[in-house]
Amino acid sequence: AGSFAITAKSLTINPTVGQTKVYGDDDPVGGFTYGNTGLVNGVTPQYWNTSGNYVNATTINDTVSGFLGRAAGENVNTYAYSLGTVAASAPSNYTTSLTAGSFAITAKSLTINPTV
Repeated sequence: AGSFAITAKSLTINPTVGQTKVYGDDDPVGGFTYGNTGLVNGVTPQYWNTSGNYVNATTINDTVSGFLGRAAGENVNTYAYSLGTVAASAPSNYTTSLTAGSFAITAKSLTINPTV
């Protein structure tokens, strides 16, 4: 007796470069934006069934959803992203990793007006 193994596919989450906010502002309400590399979508693989026929499987239409997190902090600095709740719709079929990236909090402009 033997078996055939299907192994997990690598899925990389890529935070969008250059995301920032100004000191004192809220993080983006819609979350941090990101893309991915490796997601299987719109693919109809073929396989050998138990009768020895080469047949089409069901079309795979996986999706990625959820929100990235970031390291805590509100001072001007850069804060590393974390995967947060980001996951594929079929998580057991993927080994998910995160491309290194960071979110920047930039200095707020402060204007001093002398009293006349």
